[in-house]
Amino acid sequence: MHQIEIRPAKIEDADFMAGVLVAAWQNAYTGIVNADYPATLSRDKYSKMFAGIIEKHSQTVYVFEKNRSVYGFVSGRMEEGEYDCQIVGLYVSPEEQGNGIGSILLDKMTKHFKINNCRKMIVWTLLGAKNNSFYRKHGGAGKEFKEITIGSETYSGVGFVFDLQHLGCDSDSALSSYPLARVDETAT
Repeated sequence: MHQIEIRPAKIEDADFMAGVLVAAWQNAYTGIVNADYPATLSRDKYSKMFAGIIEKHSQTVYVFEKNRSVYGFVSGRMEEGEYDCQIVGLYVSPEEQGNGIGSILLDKMTKHFKINNCRKMIVWTLLGAKNNSFYRKHGGAGKEFKEITIGSETYSGVGFVFDLQHLGCDSDSALSSYPLARVDETAT
């Protein structure tokens, strides 16, 4: 049985988070971004970036930990304007994709935003990426569009909008469906 915990990120998670991000980029955007770009991603650079985000509390970050290793994370922040909160990043290790970790993390962040009286959430990603169907399945609607620069090239981006007032959160059922899990969901 796996020991699973969804908890706020700690500075010592930064390197694991960077590893998840770099590994996820290796396959998540194949055929969409320049094939050379993922090889330019530096685990060290992202580790430092995540450590700074966690230390300064500039974003809320939750990790999915299994047997004391981080296999996914979600980061987000509250904003002003029509969309009062944004998921900045949601990444799951490629070997764990399809097991419900992304759903669990999305639900955790959605609950955080709802507790903080947020009403509309946006998630920006690349148009045509594998994650587009994931966000649609979870209630997001591709309503916003913009150009996103990655490396030295520009790509079509899509903003999936979630109406938090009408969006249910069901992490308990998502957690219980994770294969062979004993779950410890820590406080926000």
